[in-house]
Amino acid sequence: VGAAQPVRFRAVRRDGTAVADAAVALLDDRGREVSTGRSEEGGMTAPHPGSYVVVATAPDHQPGAVALTVG
Repeated sequence: VGAAQPVRFRAVRRDGTAVADAAVALLDDRGREVSTGRSEEGGMTAPHPGSYVVVATAPDHQPGAVALTVG
């Protein structure tokens, strides 16, 4: 399966400015939350290489999601 992998992120607005206090979740290919982080931390850990979805939510902002492959 492979070793845990770091996942770095930035929660930003469309103009590229940072979003403070964003909650970020890493979902596996079954939609299960496998890791979480905050925008201030800028990172979390994927349990192993594979396909994931990162979901970010913040007060007064629409949620955002992006698919990614780790490893």
